[in-house]
Amino acid sequence: MKNTATVALQLIKRFRNVLYASTTGRIPPSVMLSCHAGKAALPGMLLSDMVIRQARWTERAIEEASRQGQLLDVRNPEWDEDRFTDRWPENKMQQDAFAAALRDLADGLEAIKQGNVQLEDLQDWLRNRFGDRVVSNTLKTFNDRTGRAIRSLDQSYTRKGGLFVPAAPAVVGSIAVASPVAARSHTNMGERR
Repeated sequence: MKNTATVALQLIKRFRNVLYASTTGRIPPSVMLSCHAGKAALPGMLLSDMVIRQARWTERAIEEASRQGQLLDVRNPEWDEDRFTDRWPENKMQQDAFAAALRDLADGLEAIKQGNVQLEDLQDWLRNRFGDRVVSNTLKTFNDRTGRAIRSLDQSYTRKGGLFVPAAPAVVGSIAVASPVAARSHTNMGERR
């Protein structure tokens, strides 16, 4: 199993690769993103929170450099003469565009976490940022697992204790999607009222 910070970094790199897929020239270096991920890492975070934290970390670093009228300068923490950003960014506009994309990613993930996104919009949003094939495969795997749990009468829980149930089933293509239902606190310990 990979730790959350590593998986979040892989998602940030995937986002970067999709973002720059149709452009030529240099892209934000993986080693810079890895350095920022190491600095941003906190134990016990949910994956979505870690992706948001890493995106915001790099976004803030870029914005600080731009405020000072400089290009982002990220050094190897083990050997200061090794500059991770020696070839990228080439100019302020290039670094500001990546900061804006990271802001959009983090803002979108926060909106998703708050439940402010419809299922169809969510899938389109994810595909635009992480690629169609990866998102489609992930959704199919999730839906297959949830479908098996429903058919076998097993219960599936979210990390916060919510229960996945087949509410008014949303259908994506030919796949039914289960919706998480928030766990409600209660004080009923089995006694009669």
